[in-house]
Amino acid sequence: MLFRSALRNELPNTVCFIGVTKTASVDQIRAAYNAGLRDFGESRVQDAQNKILQLKDCQDVRWHLIGSLQANKVRPALKLFSWIHSVDELGLAVRIDRVAEELGVCPNILLQVKLLLDPGKKGFSLEGLLEALPSLDLLEHVRIRGLMTIAPYGITPSEQYSLFSRVKALAQDLKNQAWQRLSMDDLSMGM
Repeated sequence: MLFRSALRNELPNTVCFIGVTKTASVDQIRAAYNAGLRDFGESRVQDAQNKILQLKDCQDVRWHLIGSLQANKVRPALKLFSWIHSVDELGLAVRIDRVAEELGVCPNILLQVKLLLDPGKKGFSLEGLLEALPSLDLLEHVRIRGLMTIAPYGITPSEQYSLFSRVKALAQDLKNQAWQRLSMDDLSMGM
């Protein structure tokens, strides 16, 4: 898990390397931090709370929620995470926007899209995303920064590449449209 500065030097500046720490101890996270990593991803709000509290002296860490977010966990999530990668429906985005206003925060969010059939994954379908975008563009207390997708289990590397290419092309198409607040500069594509 240790982040090596040599690896950071190999990545373009446009790539943000996020250490997924959902099974890591606080000592392991601190070791990665001391090696130069600043972005950490947790998949569950309740698991992240204790780790973030113990690492509060590491003030320049950016915490990313990479797992599914339930509506009843929005408030604690917004107190912990500066990035939420898994906004998978309009209602959740609206709730995040409302709670963010109450808390006086403006989180970065990514819209989770599901372009391949996968019963185990959530996300906007292409049609659902296109339908929701005008409403999403009205949200004032979140920064919609781009798209997120997770490849289904069991697909080949070429199918995975094709999926990631489609999501990138979709983000570029959306970026070229005249939105007031939406940005499509960031992509989160993993596994």
